[in-house]
Amino acid sequence: MSMADAHDVWGRALRWGTDRLREAGVERPEQEAHRLLREALGMDAAAFYAHPPKPSKSAWARFRRWVKARASGVPYFYLVGHREFLGLDLSVTPAVLIPRPETEQLVELALARIPAKAGTVVDVGTGSGAIALALRRYGPGAWQVVGTEVSPAALAVARENGQRLGLRVDWRQGDLLAGLAPPGLGVVANLPYVDVEDRARYPQLAFEPAEALFAAEGGLAVILRLIPEAWRWLQPGGWIGLEVDPAQAPAVSRALKAQGFQQIQTARDLAGSVRVVHAVRGE
Repeated sequence: MSMADAHDVWGRALRWGTDRLREAGVERPEQEAHRLLREALGMDAAAFYAHPPKPSKSAWARFRRWVKARASGVPYFYLVGHREFLGLDLSVTPAVLIPRPETEQLVELALARIPAKAGTVVDVGTGSGAIALALRRYGPGAWQVVGTEVSPAALAVARENGQRLGLRVDWRQGDLLAGLAPPGLGVVANLPYVDVEDRARYPQLAFEPAEALFAAEGGLAVILRLIPEAWRWLQPGGWIGLEVDPAQAPAVSRALKAQGFQQIQTARDLAGSVRVVHAVRGE
């Protein structure tokens, strides 16, 4: 089969996929169809357009299956099974929250603010291990990086990511900071912060683990439990960084202040919304 014939075959496949996704109301259906096809073929964009492969029954079947699942609402990254986060290629499954770009800012703040000396830095509620692995990859070698997670299934994904990437993290199953001996250098957390009462307003999140997304008390229940634990665990000068909903930043800041934290600050994401509240443990 000539290159022109291959282009024609895959072009028809892309048109079919684009139409199915558009009918389902998927945003940017043409872009999604292209990404799914390249993943089904195991090729990047440059290779696909320069040298389109011969039609393959297995690739065609995979592409059709993924398009139908995507049209039904399954997130793209669960279909292809991986997601890039700060240069790390992470496996993701429905057991873990899909890492978001806005969480990269939390990691960057942690790398800049947590003291660069020997001590323990913990990613609370690690999920896929994204934050912990990025801290290990880019942080000081003197840090002992720990990832805690209450879900055994999620922790298994994090552990597999660490092994595949060759990054050493101490994975711990447990609630928040339970079982970690103080004192510590830093606490970093992207905990559930969507109000459980608003769950019906977010149908797009239906395929992701609810326990990683939704919390009581206006979405603050888990964050407010962590703050006093972090105060007890951190050493003086230790840093805490929390990803939040923008509307929660004032309440989280007040809770940190009431606990005794100092230098309480917020940071905005690329869209200009407050996304992180961070502070330092005083004496």
